[in-house]
Amino acid sequence: MALRTRSVTIRSAHVATTEHVASFDVSKTSSPDRPSARTTARLLAYTLLFVAAYDVAVRLGLGFRFENSQIGVVWPANALLVSALLLTPRSRWWIILLAAAIPHAAEMHLTVPAWRWIWQILGNGIFAMGTVIVLERTAGVPLHFGTRQQVLAYAVVSFAMPAVYGLTTPAFVRSVLGLESTYTPTASVLRTTLSTATGLLIIGPVILKWAQYGVQRMSQLSRPRLVEGARDRVARDLVEDHPPRRHLRLQHLEQVPRDRFALAVLVGREQEL
Repeated sequence: MALRTRSVTIRSAHVATTEHVASFDVSKTSSPDRPSARTTARLLAYTLLFVAAYDVAVRLGLGFRFENSQIGVVWPANALLVSALLLTPRSRWWIILLAAAIPHAAEMHLTVPAWRWIWQILGNGIFAMGTVIVLERTAGVPLHFGTRQQVLAYAVVSFAMPAVYGLTTPAFVRSVLGLESTYTPTASVLRTTLSTATGLLIIGPVILKWAQYGVQRMSQLSRPRLVEGARDRVARDLVEDHPPRRHLRLQHLEQVPRDRFALAVLVGREQEL
């Protein structure tokens, strides 16, 4: 009886030891998923590309400024920042904001005081994040400009958010407090709204559509294909300008081969004469 009890005790100890080792191995191997080296390299490349593009955008904005003012006529840097945040998951927004702050400080620290460019960096970041959140709720994501609702929402937000942002800039606050007499508070808000909205309307859609289609698909638009598309478009516009009472209908001409499309339009015009 004592021998049997001893064997059971040894067996239970062996099982406990085995379970302990198994649980240790599982805890050791079950580490959280980490991005692969390829993903990390791609993220680093995109970040460096954004830093370089943002630096160029800041220089362009500083090169075209209103007279005796720190406000650029067009400020493409904010449009670039908003577009980057729209294309980036929120968990990685801090990377974009940090990447934008570095070239901004590098370009501004020689011309304006430190407090001013720090204020600008914080203001630009809050403006960009707020604009993205408003666009997500009004226009929806992904922002492809495929519907009238998205186009209208983007146009309205491109003017409304810069107007609100203009009330927080150093130029407006200092002009209200009487510390800067170069321009009035109203002129400061109007200039900020104009420069930021222009960048959003011109640069934003280009970046978003380029990111949607990609370089490979955009390169497929060869010159002959572009010429052919432009020719067909002009021919269709000519046809649509004529009323259908002369039996010149677009649905009939769509059956004509493309090479004879322009000839059919000319024949129809001669028949009307």
